[in-house]
Amino acid sequence: MLDLTNSIELQRPPMLHFGAGTLVRLAEWAQENGYSRPFVVADPVNAARLDQLGLGEVNCFGDVTGEPDIAMLEHAVKASDGADLVIGFGGGSAMDLAKLVAVMTGRNISLGEISGPNHAPKREVGLAQIPTTADTGSEVDTRALITDPET
Repeated sequence: MLDLTNSIELQRPPMLHFGAGTLVRLAEWAQENGYSRPFVVADPVNAARLDQLGLGEVNCFGDVTGEPDIAMLEHAVKASDGADLVIGFGGGSAMDLAKLVAVMTGRNISLGEISGPNHAPKREVGLAQIPTTADTGSEVDTRALITDPET
């Protein structure tokens, strides 16, 4: 467990688009990068707006509520089976969950195995983040917050 005396490294994503009209580029970007099986992680409000992504019919885990916990993560990972692109669509909770799903999908690993500095393996699927709230910064950070109800 890290405490406040440990230094951390923040990494920026390799590409960041922002501003009015940029959402319409998502489908084009996905196609240019060879993604054909996107999976969306969203809260119920944004799950009802999937058509705005321009991706057509997509699989979605649209049950992100409050702070994500291990049970929510396990359900989202199971639902993401077969995805080659994970998209976080919503606030910090949806984007944090999407980061973890992108690392865990298609693998038989637990949260405990990937928690901590340099424990997570490299993602085998793409990741895109679409923030719909301001201030979390989750779209530009490599870390994810998840609640373990037991601890």
